[in-house]
Amino acid sequence: MRNGLLNGKRNCSKFVACVVQESYLGNPWYLFILYIPLMIFGGGLEEIGWRGVFQPLLEKRFSFIMAALIEGVIWSLWHLPLWFVPNASQGSMNFLAFSLYTVTLGITLAAIYRLTDSIWAGILIHAWGNTVLGGMYTLASLNNFPNTKTLIVYAIQILVILLIMTFQKKYGKVSQPGSKE
Repeated sequence: MRNGLLNGKRNCSKFVACVVQESYLGNPWYLFILYIPLMIFGGGLEEIGWRGVFQPLLEKRFSFIMAALIEGVIWSLWHLPLWFVPNASQGSMNFLAFSLYTVTLGITLAAIYRLTDSIWAGILIHAWGNTVLGGMYTLASLNNFPNTKTLIVYAIQILVILLIMTFQKKYGKVSQPGSKE
């Protein structure tokens, strides 16, 4: 039974990765647990500045979605110097593909922060994303211009986030991050 559950989890994760054209690298799954703490420091802590400080400042002037889009574009530009660092993982990536990924992830993380009012939720999701894409699966969807499947996945992800935000706004209470409501 344990092997059946394990195979089911592997097959499910392989299916999800294949949707965005990634391949499992074959690393043992226990490395996932070891990578997460490393990735909290190797990117996840960026969330304190991006979602904890910058997002609320942008939302004072722009709508949530516009603030998240602006932040995503600036976040991708923030990473641009890594394309000029020898042997950096970004060196093999297509910058436009990375930027689309960053904007999509930025909207996702902004929504998570807005819904939970917890910077830790964003830190953990960011670290998980870095772990999955950087340590467990290939970066094929970021190495070339995004194909149709990848663009569809990004569009669906943003649509689902907007639907959740709309549903929460209509039926639940969504406060501004950091507010004392």
